[in-house]
Amino acid sequence: MLLLLPTATYRAADFLTAARALGAEVVVASERRLVSIGDAQLTLDLCRPEVAAEAIAAVAAESPLDAVVAVEVPHDELIRRLSGRLVCRSCGAMYHAASNPPEHAARCDRCGGDLYQREDDLPDRIAVRLALHAREVAPVEEFYRACGLLRAVQGTGTQDDVFGRIRASLP
Repeated sequence: MLLLLPTATYRAADFLTAARALGAEVVVASERRLVSIGDAQLTLDLCRPEVAAEAIAAVAAESPLDAVVAVEVPHDELIRRLSGRLVCRSCGAMYHAASNPPEHAARCDRCGGDLYQREDDLPDRIAVRLALHAREVAPVEEFYRACGLLRAVQGTGTQDDVFGRIRASLP
């Protein structure tokens, strides 16, 4: 299974756990080298989508891909999810205002440090990142759509819901 993950995602471990639950060999592809995140790694130049697609095709030549899964989440929902992230200034622990809130508002459960929202997690900044991501990923998705490998699944609902949709989309 090839997972295309931006390096900034805090959900990478969840995606890897789900992939491994499927019994899939995991290759993580990202725009920067990641440290100890997957079984194998591939660094992609997402500023040049055709080069990224060729790099993925080279990996697929050695270990053919059965499917490429695109998890689709509505724009407003992505902004809601991403803008809820809170980070501890002292220990770096991450929380989410809605899905993983701290026990005490604005205080880290681990060390008691102050929680803050990063500048790049403000809704207007997220919208810019999402627009860039869409431009960079669209040609890669189109490449795999043309190959008949792209499986688009809705990324809304519970983690179990999304996992079930991913599993059902695979050959």
